[in-house]
Amino acid sequence: MVVRELPRPTATPPRVVVGADGSEWSAGAIGYAFAQASERLVPLTVVHVSPPSDIDGTRLALRRAGSDLLALSQREQALAAEEIAGWSEKYPDVTVYRHVLSGHPVKALVDHSEGAELLVVGSRGRSRLAGMLLGSVSQGVLQHAHCPVAVVRAGAAS
Repeated sequence: MVVRELPRPTATPPRVVVGADGSEWSAGAIGYAFAQASERLVPLTVVHVSPPSDIDGTRLALRRAGSDLLALSQREQALAAEEIAGWSEKYPDVTVYRHVLSGHPVKALVDHSEGAELLVVGSRGRSRLAGMLLGSVSQGVLQHAHCPVAVVRAGAAS
């Protein structure tokens, strides 16, 4: 956990924010965020961000096939719902708000960190070297977030 700056008072109610992208390493971050929101008695905002040119090429493939981008949006909404389903059952006391966005993950997470008590992001941490280095999203968020940031390694359980 890094406390670069304490949360600034805002009109936004206190909350915990977690970045999610459907990857295996965001699962641990989501679990940790649920636990923190439950402990702090605040809602959880899940920010599911997919880059405009997503890595697996799904957007590009759908555009080439002439598929409706609405189908892609619905797929990402469903993925975001699946990511939190089990955690919502484990922590029924936590009110969850989902935001499914397309854009740069760092910008979206930093924007959502305004007024938050805590921002949680995942990290791959697959090897010793990877464990010492953080990914670009983690680094960007640590440098620019408006609240404390927790970086949760893959495989972490809450």
